[in-house]
Amino acid sequence: MKSFQQAFYSYAKLDMQNLRIATWNTKQGVAPRQKEVVLWQWIQETIDPDLIVLTEAKAPRAGFPRDWSGVWLQGGVGNRRPFGTLIAGRKIKLYETEFRRRRTKHKENRPNAATPFCVDVLRDGDLLVRVLGHYGLMLGDQDGFSALDALNREIDDVMDEHGESRFVVAGDFNLWPDDVVDNFKSIGMTSVTDLRKSFPTLHNPESGSRIWTHKNGPKDSDGKRQELDFIFISEDLKKKFVSTSGGVGDFPDAWEMSDHAPITVTLAL
Repeated sequence: MKSFQQAFYSYAKLDMQNLRIATWNTKQGVAPRQKEVVLWQWIQETIDPDLIVLTEAKAPRAGFPRDWSGVWLQGGVGNRRPFGTLIAGRKIKLYETEFRRRRTKHKENRPNAATPFCVDVLRDGDLLVRVLGHYGLMLGDQDGFSALDALNREIDDVMDEHGESRFVVAGDFNLWPDDVVDNFKSIGMTSVTDLRKSFPTLHNPESGSRIWTHKNGPKDSDGKRQELDFIFISEDLKKKFVSTSGGVGDFPDAWEMSDHAPITVTLAL
């Protein structure tokens, strides 16, 4: 695993007002739809984030684009799943979030090592946000619920160490909104999708779906459309909320890139 302290980064002055955070499942692990260079071009030009949590992702073999850095577990989950969660930023510094493991003291209580990362995001030496990336990995008899249980223990440990402010959790949960959103409400965090001013018209939405972030089916079919990707923000960050976007309605060419569409939130920090 690459040392977080040695994670690639570059530093330059950003707009001091806004930070655009995104999450996206790139589908690089199994049957990718586009080459790596195309995916990163789309990330930069279409999603246009300052910070992004990428799931089912791989680090760029040729290195990150100019001004970008990232943290990840090299090698992914294993030979059959050579992908993981990657947190990348542009013109900001990323450091491993240090915290004492209490509920996750024992490895069996932790998420899979390739799927969660918590990083402190700094600009000009100041903490902007603390971001925990998550992927609802399902191995053996595990499912999205068992992955969520492990994530909750990770969140508890981070919050016990650092408190509940300036906290973001983002990724692909592999669970319906009805199963995920209430879980985060119980710890005082809000789905940015709840903060949308309007929603697209969905035909046959399921289990609380408000937008479509995943097409479960072949690229050339309508597939089964689902909402599985989320960004949650702490209560204090709601006061910094500027805007959000997400789903294929806001990213109409998303299915050409992956079987997922991004979620974004812009915060005034």
